[in-house]
Amino acid sequence: MTVCSDKILFGKQAILDYLQMSENTFFKFVRMGLPVRVIDKRYYAHKDNLDRFFENLTSKETENNK
Repeated sequence: MTVCSDKILFGKQAILDYLQMSENTFFKFVRMGLPVRVIDKRYYAHKDNLDRFFENLTSKETENNK
């Protein structure tokens, strides 16, 4: 039995749609450490990891460390 979580995003377009951003902005965040994986030229991400990345990126702690 195969079970697939609805929190897993398959493909770059699914990730772009979830994050509501352009491809250029997506690649900017990938360079900053956005938690995505590329396997056989296909992008994969977990929604919780993406949310956590942006929570950390926008936290007050991060702002104070600039």
